[in-house]
Amino acid sequence: MTDFPQQAHLISTEDGSFSLFCEEIGECYHSRFGAKSEAMGLYIRASQIAERWRNASPLYVLDVGLGLGYNALCTLESWLADPQAAAPLCLTSFEKNQALFNSLRIVQGPWQVNWPESWRSWIQALAPISALHSTTSGEVWKAHIPHPTRPIACEWTCVTGDIRETLFAHAPSSGWERIWYDPFSAKKAPELWAAPWLTQLRTCVAPSVTLVTYSVARSVREAFAQAGWSWEKVPTDTGKRSWLRVRRNDFPSA
Repeated sequence: MTDFPQQAHLISTEDGSFSLFCEEIGECYHSRFGAKSEAMGLYIRASQIAERWRNASPLYVLDVGLGLGYNALCTLESWLADPQAAAPLCLTSFEKNQALFNSLRIVQGPWQVNWPESWRSWIQALAPISALHSTTSGEVWKAHIPHPTRPIACEWTCVTGDIRETLFAHAPSSGWERIWYDPFSAKKAPELWAAPWLTQLRTCVAPSVTLVTYSVARSVREAFAQAGWSWEKVPTDTGKRSWLRVRRNDFPSA
């Protein structure tokens, strides 16, 4: 039996991966071009993360909106497949929808039907950390995933609850260096695209942070700028013209 969220139905995307359309929100979790293609193009290639994980210092990645899992799993898959990876990977995913996370974790969501066995095993490796259950830290799950050819590992943490209440209990002291920013749109989840929240987010990132997101809406660009970030549009190979790459405006671009 699954906790598959109500008011959502399955969408087949152009690359063969599956997504969901959320009736309650009125939006799809991914572009119709392809759920996995979007994750790989935006959160892996446009972020230039492979260049960073070939440096040996630990790499902290913040996944805002775990959703159906594609962004986190493509990150894991790409890091594990790179024989030049040198950085231990610390990936922290936040998800507000508990029912969605429950379905993801037990690998019974209909969008997971054609997932590779490796993805299923990484999801099923998540174990609850009961000592961290609280209002401010959320419900916490962790998995330890070793690299197949390098003496390093990924520590994947999943946190459920409102990220505005749980984020700071899990922020690394050195700050996040990469951020996958993937909440619903500014029209549907305005609080996560507003300057006050983006200003708070900026307090727990590394100086060299790169944030990538699908939204290039004018209101989003203005909110980032007001909150002390600089942004640039990056071209895509999807039906969408561009994505957004964002950095702290007091740190030079690479």
